[in-house]
Amino acid sequence: MFEAEEQTEKTGHASRFPILVVPVIFYNAIALFSYTSIHTVVFEITMISGADLVLNWGDIFVMLSIIMFFGGIYRTIFAQRVFLAEKTLSVLLLIFCVFELLVLKVCATASFLFITLLCMLDIASSYVVSLRMGKQATTTSALDN
Repeated sequence: MFEAEEQTEKTGHASRFPILVVPVIFYNAIALFSYTSIHTVVFEITMISGADLVLNWGDIFVMLSIIMFFGGIYRTIFAQRVFLAEKTLSVLLLIFCVFELLVLKVCATASFLFITLLCMLDIASSYVVSLRMGKQATTTSALDN
């Protein structure tokens, strides 16, 4: 228990928060408090085929979420210790996202559904990686004896 507290002091409190909270906060800022719609076109380019590639705010947040999801997996893989607080906050973030998806009209979009699914995958992947790392540590310590 004291080791986890020492690790927190070394890495700071920001490392204990789920990384997907960033796109959720930005999505909510645009959807709830901005005059700009989530469906506002941010980027448009004509491809060689003549088709238009159109990205709106929702698409940008999904891309940001995917990048941050892989960053979260990377952080989980190389973490020395598993923080129960981070996993608990990830579950709370998922509950918050599901609540918003079901209750708020501005969050009832495919983009927010994908962000919510990424929050669920983040929880599942952190448990799988933690279990795998624990199994490797157990196997390694058994070989050392």
